[in-house]
Amino acid sequence: AGNRYRLMTWIDETPAYCSDVLVPGVDGSLQTTAADPADEAALFLQQAAGWMDTGRLQEAKEALIKAIRIRPGEADALYNLACLSARLGERNEALDYLERAVASGFDAFPQIKVDQDLESIRQEERFKRLIEGR
Repeated sequence: AGNRYRLMTWIDETPAYCSDVLVPGVDGSLQTTAADPADEAALFLQQAAGWMDTGRLQEAKEALIKAIRIRPGEADALYNLACLSARLGERNEALDYLERAVASGFDAFPQIKVDQDLESIRQEERFKRLIEGR
């Protein structure tokens, strides 16, 4: 496989979306192909990380939701959605995402138990049942 170049649009120093992929043709010219949906998910994950780092929680959450629409079992994205939802005061949604993250293979229970982002749901029965014995 040759080099692939993404045409990305940036907003406020954060990647906003990937519209096309350029690939070198046999004659050396660049040819446009549709963006790979897997690349789109990676872009949304990168975008979310940038927004989380700058405190733009709602934008980060929206980017993660787009990523899991493409990759429904992306355990790290589901865990980050749980953290963001908890920080935004959306406790039931946070617990839903946390349960989905664990079901998708997220098993960093020592982190779950102490993560400050999850403080608002730590006393919920669903949370306690999820980490019980782990």
